[in-house]
Amino acid sequence: MASTVINQFDQLGLLVIIIGMMSIVVSDKDIGMLTFILTRKVSLGEYLMGKWIGQAAIVAGAVATGILVAGLGVYYIWCLFMVTLTLLMGSLLSRSSGVAVVSLFVLIFLKVATALGSGFQIMNPAHLTNHAVHIMISGSALPHFMTTVAVTLLLIVVFLFLSHFYLSRKELPAS
Repeated sequence: MASTVINQFDQLGLLVIIIGMMSIVVSDKDIGMLTFILTRKVSLGEYLMGKWIGQAAIVAGAVATGILVAGLGVYYIWCLFMVTLTLLMGSLLSRSSGVAVVSLFVLIFLKVATALGSGFQIMNPAHLTNHAVHIMISGSALPHFMTTVAVTLLLIVVFLFLSHFYLSRKELPAS
């Protein structure tokens, strides 16, 4: 089961999450829907949180259906990091393909860094996969588990803030 999480579900999940999310902000910007939504009584923060919560719920359902194990919560935090990074890229970039490429590059880089192993791991959100596997196998987390979780959660909050900050200062296309 642990091998499946690391080798199959993690890479497949990475691709599915990015492909599923790459256009959620970009398409709204392109067709003027974001501008339309923001002219109603919806703030930019509510819009971004709605997108984030919707995608987080989809990922939660997918992860819960695919893997019902003890390490689910830890793996889910990694998935939320992927969702949030892709949301940030959608806010910063103007093309869906760019969102996919940059998100994939960053996430694959983080995954490769986990394979190489180093002191960087305690600050690497991708290392949560290793924590999840260790929890599934031994029932306990690896050293520095809470640090990795805290750093990942902090990055999620920072990325959400940056998404809001960037879109709030960018002139959005009119419909």
